[in-house]
Amino acid sequence: MTQLMWTLIAIQIVMGVFDTFYHHEFTERLAWRPSQRFELKLHGIRNMLYALLFLLLGWLEVHGVLALLIVAVLVAEIVITLMDFVEEDLSRKLPPSERINHTLLAINYGAILVLLLPVLIDWAMQPFGATVVYQGLLSIAATACAVGAALCGVRDFTAMRRLGRMRSVPAHGLVEKIPAARPC
Repeated sequence: MTQLMWTLIAIQIVMGVFDTFYHHEFTERLAWRPSQRFELKLHGIRNMLYALLFLLLGWLEVHGVLALLIVAVLVAEIVITLMDFVEEDLSRKLPPSERINHTLLAINYGAILVLLLPVLIDWAMQPFGATVVYQGLLSIAATACAVGAALCGVRDFTAMRRLGRMRSVPAHGLVEKIPAARPC
């Protein structure tokens, strides 16, 4: 795994963190919109896949069928991302900055895959097994990213479940429930 690939992964992480906190949490507040339950579910699943990938790639070389399992996780991530793009277009209007960020994330992810797939193919051609590979700060950073991705996944799943208990009520009926003003 090359330095360029880890640099692209670091860029992906920065853009992903920006998207999660700026767009999903602060401006769009997805965790508080019942209409975004399915989007949050997709985000939660994808975050858990990212956590798994960070741990595997940060600490192991996997060979044989195990390398093909990583390819399967990458394919699943792509399918989930495509579903997320469609869900976002169906359920809300994305701000321009979020649309641009998603496009840059997709381009960068493609570059990561171009660099990662030959490594995984080489690993898949080797006998079945796994080797622990400590990569210094990269392994530690990958672990921290895995923990962060897993926490975001848990947050998304928790918000999704909470939103399932919320009801959307038309705002016009709320005014009628406000008690009449009392004289001073």
